[in-house]
Amino acid sequence: MTTSLKRLGEQNFKRCNRSVAVNAKHIAHLEQKLNQQRVVMQGGEAFKITHKYYYQFWLTD
Repeated sequence: MTTSLKRLGEQNFKRCNRSVAVNAKHIAHLEQKLNQQRVVMQGGEAFKITHKYYYQFWLTD
């Protein structure tokens, strides 16, 4: 997936977990339910953000 992200322009994408990366331009908002973070896209899709990627990619902004 890393090579795919580099081809797409990695700066616009954020990883949610090992198999999902989302385009930051299309994020509606982040949700937190109990101890789990989710990203909700403008189209309504929601993806779980694992702890590893939350701290690595989402807290840096």
